[in-house]
Amino acid sequence: MDSNEPRNRSANWSQSKSSVGRGASANGFDEAEVDSASKTAIDAMWQQAAAEGISVFVSAGDSGVNAGYNGSPYIMTPISPNAVATSPYVTAVGGTDTADVLDGTTSTYFNATANRWGGSVKGYVPQIPWNESCGNDVAAADLDSGATGLKFCQDQYAAMGRFGNFTAEGSSGGPSAIDAKPSWQSLVYGAANDGMRDIPDVALFGGSSRQHCFSQARCFHLHRLKAR
Repeated sequence: MDSNEPRNRSANWSQSKSSVGRGASANGFDEAEVDSASKTAIDAMWQQAAAEGISVFVSAGDSGVNAGYNGSPYIMTPISPNAVATSPYVTAVGGTDTADVLDGTTSTYFNATANRWGGSVKGYVPQIPWNESCGNDVAAADLDSGATGLKFCQDQYAAMGRFGNFTAEGSSGGPSAIDAKPSWQSLVYGAANDGMRDIPDVALFGGSSRQHCFSQARCFHLHRLKAR
């Protein structure tokens, strides 16, 4: 990777920033792959945006425990959050999944038909972290007869082989290895007592562990495992 790429993208965002007091970024580079000069430049840019009254929202990433593995079937490196999102001057946005499909409670939270405005939800729907990998314990229990995430991955590997359609897709996040925990985050109920900036800050619906089906082969194997 070009070591100047994160800085170049940040500069482009800065030059085109919104004048209405908010901005958003979906760039993703895990902290381990960003050089210190780039990380310093990124954090300085977000600090300047905050000083100018601009609220910045940055994607926490969509490749699971390492934000630099977008689209990869396997992640073989330690947890590493999105370097663009770990600044204490931005709001990092992660992803959740609604729990109703896996729990079999869809009718409890959704009407069978949509109303005149296209809505069908009855109220708040319980959520779980968005995790489309086979390591999702909640999905594994439903799709593989009560198996753990590890057992589910092993079963998928046995059924599909090394080159099966695996994925590491899911909400990224975790503790920064660079940015210290800001004082405001220490006040958040349940915040990890790790001394480092943790992301995401907020999360919205990102995807479904039961309905993601990137390919027909994958859907087939997921449901075949459940039928065992």
